[in-house]
Amino acid sequence: KYTLEVKVTNTGDKFSGKEVVQVYYEAPQGALGQPARQLCAYEKTENLAPGQSQTLKIAFDINGIASYDDSGVTGNKSCYVLEAGDYNFYVGNSVKNNKLAYTYKVEELKVTEQLSEAACPNDENLTLIKPGKRREDGTYEITYVPSQKPTVDMAKRIEDNLPKDMKITGDVGITLQDSKSR
Repeated sequence: KYTLEVKVTNTGDKFSGKEVVQVYYEAPQGALGQPARQLCAYEKTENLAPGQSQTLKIAFDINGIASYDDSGVTGNKSCYVLEAGDYNFYVGNSVKNNKLAYTYKVEELKVTEQLSEAACPNDENLTLIKPGKRREDGTYEITYVPSQKPTVDMAKRIEDNLPKDMKITGDVGITLQDSKSR
């Protein structure tokens, strides 16, 4: 877990108020493609009188910002991964009003959780939006990529993962009356 300490001061001179402090991160544009900013944590202040301050401790788990690779484009199919590069963390009161607070560097791709394919869409016409090249104004070109095709037979997966039959033990002397609160 990482914790950011943020001091918030009501700079007004007439009204009390609360503020929500938000932490956003910018992940590297690796093989998976990422939004420009994503919310990862937030906290709300108490009601602050004019001139009053409060220090918030905002915690988040670095593994919570991992991205799911459904296709194996990173070499790790059905895994949550942190791609190599700089993860910039911004603090503010909105996605449009924030400042860089911390940079976390991932030296090489890290698998945070290994899963298995469960319910991949089976639509050959389905395409996904992925950010393309970054423009000078900070926005991204839009590109489209085909969706991942199923590699697992869903009916077989369900059948293979059905719960085991429970042994029926018969009458062991427990009645409905035994479950009554006393």
